[in-house]
Amino acid sequence: MASKPFRILILDNFALHPLDETVTTDFYELTAARHRKTTMVFTRSNSMS
Repeated sequence: MASKPFRILILDNFALHPLDETVTTDFYELTAARHRKTTMVFTRSNSMS
């Protein structure tokens, strides 16, 4: 039995800077299309200071 490829989207250091309106809209469309269908991982590193 052949297995399906595992599809995952990793956004590293997500939203370290404010997102403008266009990027916010694009991000919403991306997450809405993938919601409950594929895996998404978001990471963000903040400084310890």
